[in-house]
Amino acid sequence: MVQITVAAIALNQTPLDWTGNKTRILNAARQAGARANILCFPELCISGYGCEDLFFAPWVREAARRTLAELLVAPEFNDSARNCVALVGLPIEHQGKIYSAVAAIQQGRLLGITCKKSLANDGIHYEQRWFSAWPMGQKDECAIPGLPPCPIGDVWYDFDGISLGIEICHDAWVPERHSVHLAERGVQIICNPSASHFAFGKRAIREQLIKAASREHCEIYVYANLLGCEAGRAIYDGDTVIAVDGVLQASGERLTLGESIITISTIELSNSQQHGVGFFGARKYLPTRGNKFEILATGSELLTPELPTPKVSGLALARWDKKTGDELVFEEFSRAVSLGLYDYARKSGALRFTLSLSGGADSAACAVLVDIMRKRLVAADLAPEFATISTADLLTCAYQGTAQSSAATLASARAVAEGVNVKLLELDVQPLVDGYIKLAQANTKQEISWEKHDLALQNIQSRVRAPSIWLLANLTNSLLLTTANRSEAAVGYSTMDGDTSGGLAPIGGVDKHFIRAWLRWMQTSGPENLGSYPQLKSVNELAPSAELRPGGTQTDEGDLMPYEVLSALERAAVRYYRSPAEAQVLIENEFSERFALSDLQAWSKKFFALFFRSQWKRERYAPAFHLDDYSLDPKTWFRMPILTKYDPT
Repeated sequence: MVQITVAAIALNQTPLDWTGNKTRILNAARQAGARANILCFPELCISGYGCEDLFFAPWVREAARRTLAELLVAPEFNDSARNCVALVGLPIEHQGKIYSAVAAIQQGRLLGITCKKSLANDGIHYEQRWFSAWPMGQKDECAIPGLPPCPIGDVWYDFDGISLGIEICHDAWVPERHSVHLAERGVQIICNPSASHFAFGKRAIREQLIKAASREHCEIYVYANLLGCEAGRAIYDGDTVIAVDGVLQASGERLTLGESIITISTIELSNSQQHGVGFFGARKYLPTRGNKFEILATGSELLTPELPTPKVSGLALARWDKKTGDELVFEEFSRAVSLGLYDYARKSGALRFTLSLSGGADSAACAVLVDIMRKRLVAADLAPEFATISTADLLTCAYQGTAQSSAATLASARAVAEGVNVKLLELDVQPLVDGYIKLAQANTKQEISWEKHDLALQNIQSRVRAPSIWLLANLTNSLLLTTANRSEAAVGYSTMDGDTSGGLAPIGGVDKHFIRAWLRWMQTSGPENLGSYPQLKSVNELAPSAELRPGGTQTDEGDLMPYEVLSALERAAVRYYRSPAEAQVLIENEFSERFALSDLQAWSKKFFALFFRSQWKRERYAPAFHLDDYSLDPKTWFRMPILTKYDPT
């Protein structure tokens, strides 16, 4: 029996951060290289995955090539005593086309470059805009300036009888995945460098793909994902998984706040398996070396006597990651958004947050998520960037009351501020509202009244809050959080330049029905080892209200419809592209026992009238994290014309 040790390495990279990205690669290589034969880094880890149209810029590809050359001469990748092979991702231009590629490095040699064959072009991904798909079964020679020629394309590798193939991210998600073709070549080890965005429940699907490949197409499957909020909207969970013969051998904790996650495992190979004979006899495919699939590069022997005794990490899944149902989703939401907030703040240079805390569900959720971020940083002893900032200074909260604001929401805001341990500034902005009304009346020569100008009077209350909260954010050089959620975005239930003001919408990727359920869970349970927030009781007992109309009876659901109905209509329209008539039938079937048919029909017509009319607002909302299996973000998911005409007939 012989042993081989593999390392799956997740990295928290940033687009175009050439020095930082290289440093994180080398730091991880230094930690893992002394123990592992194979180091698998994430997709496009040199440049960052989220460069978008800057992939077209020649200087970006040149900087990536230059960084690769620097990695080749680095001691971590040029040490004969540590004869490991490292797989690092970068954009490569070849014969006028740009590819998402993975370079194989061993002892200072560039062994070859494997190019992605299946490009993600759905959801938040637009890879076909920037990259070309490499044809299956083709290889060429790539002459990178300053480096010796090497094979490029559909390349796999042989290390003195141990065969290694690469399946890059989406290559594993298509019906005829690339691992099938690697199996036909007798490849024993498949590595998957990925940039697979986070979405609720996605990890379970990914795990099944990994186990299936290791069971049916190879023996060892190594998966390494990106980590963190890399470019502003997508969050990556840093999943690191090693599977052997259909069974998870090792897996690391996801959604952590560090710079890397390194998962290492040692696997025994028999001599017959080492040479690709016998092992595949129990599988669907048999090795067919020498046929048309013979496209390989060769490297040195991996099993060097100088290699120290390797360690096995085992299944390091956190206890929270073993939960199921709503509890798992709530845990994922808490950790994904707190990770996103941390990365967004430190990468943007704004190390503090400011929030208009209304006492309602949305602003309370944002405040709690910032506090979860703080708790996680303290527990992990991380974030030197935040070391000089006290807890009270991390988040500035202000309650901005008008004549329509109630004592209940003020009390609720105070309770939330106490729960997250911050001081609440209480600003009376009614004089500002009165001043604007007086100014408008004097210049338009008309009397402004609630009977004639309801919407205008509601909106001025919301808009007058924006300058003061922006001022507070500027005074502390902090990131202003807007509390917009996806349900409000769907129907335009917001005031542009009012409650939508801010640089980031932490909860913009989820609907209001979800937020309310999560807050109830946070009140009584909370994330594993982070605790609950009993102060949310006052928030959870309030009916959501904008509090912009006199009388104290205004509620969001009274203005719109029940949020669970709104969410169902939104999902039908956006996730499943149902027509208004089809969506109406769906909600009639789902809610007919709870609501009158006439109400459901009226709500459906109202939803679609507002949905089509509000696209111009969605074009202007602050960036939000992608969290669910769909999104309303017009830049990265759901594109609609700004001008449309909705015909309810």
